Amino acid sequence: MNQTPIKTEGQDNSIIHQNDVALLDFLKCHFEFTTDVKLATYLGLTRHAIYKVRAGDVALGNSVRLRLLENAGHFQQFIPLPDLSASSLLDDIQKRMGIAADKKPNLGDHNCDAELLACFKQHIGANTDEAVAGKIGLKRTSLSMLRKGKAKFGIAPRIQLAGVLYPDANITKLETLINDSGELAQFLQIITHNHP
Repeated sequence: MNQTPIKTEGQDNSIIHQNDVALLDFLKCHFEFTTDVKLATYLGLTRHAIYKVRAGDVALGNSVRLRLLENAGHFQQFIPLPDLSASSLLDDIQKRMGIAADKKPNLGDHNCDAELLACFKQHIGANTDEAVAGKIGLKRTSLSMLRKGKAKFGIAPRIQLAGVLYPDANITKLETLINDSGELAQFLQIITHNHP
């Protein structure tokens, strides 16, 4: 599924642009992609989206950077899950709660988020939505939308949820890498230099 990078705004646009281009250049060189088309395919973006990032019209979104960490196998350095998807978080909580695999309902995409919310609330022993919202940085009304299947957990609340499940995880570093292309490029360069 192709994803469109987010539009940049604010006074740090030149730094964001430089960091995004540096990340694209590193990936292109590291994977020996001969064209931006091949790079775009790897990232799940369009060629036009790569052009817009290189031109400084848009920034890479945090979902692209998260996917890079997950696909490269480096995500588990931070949280011992295969990825940060709602289904991975739900599976983890259900295992902790002793819910057997054959007892798990087959849920659709939005229902997975609603089930994650219900299981997380039960797992932390919360009696109110306010208690859950406070743990994961959402408003109570957002939880209502999740429960009804009208919304999904975004990246930031999923990170906060994982931080509750894994209090010793380096959530701050993970957030930095997901939110900053320059930091992610440096991290990937160090990792690939140490483990070619």
